[in-house]
Amino acid sequence: MIDENGKKYLLIRFNSLSEDENMDSDWSLVEDNNEFAYTNWFRYSDFEIYKPYQIKEKFYSRTTKLSEKKLEKNGYLKVVGKTYEWAYSWFFKLTHLDAMEQYFAQLGYTEKERKFWMFVKMAGIKEEVYILEDWLRLDLAKKWCNLHKIYYRIDVPTDYPRELPKITLREIKNKITSINYGFPFEFMN
Repeated sequence: MIDENGKKYLLIRFNSLSEDENMDSDWSLVEDNNEFAYTNWFRYSDFEIYKPYQIKEKFYSRTTKLSEKKLEKNGYLKVVGKTYEWAYSWFFKLTHLDAMEQYFAQLGYTEKERKFWMFVKMAGIKEEVYILEDWLRLDLAKKWCNLHKIYYRIDVPTDYPRELPKITLREIKNKITSINYGFPFEFMN
């Protein structure tokens, strides 16, 4: 994209998450996929983010074999973010749930997501977690751009949280402490 002064910028555009929607964004900085086909790449010449198949369709012939090395050599920057494991740990540190963080450290990858959402539903903090997730995605995108000195603009809904919502944190903490937990989180009582 190009601004009114002719300067290129990366457009950061996300729509809020909800229980029945998938994330509607061009890229995410919280993902656990290491497969090359699903990686995201920033292209300096047009300030856009692409997946390898999009790069191949747009800029190369069908027979071209793409690799990380080839993309880096041709001026692409791999978009590397955080993992879901990091996000769970971040959430537990933010909410001061040390016992829960220790419990999650023992779980396998697939079990973590299932148990996290089980905990969220049991504690009744689904909406609050969606708000935090929205904020975290936007914050990580801004930090990634700043780290790589990439000029950006934000195009998100007006209700999208630009700052860490302190009210949401208070609501989460109040709900978490006021519940009597059942299996497998009885250690939180």
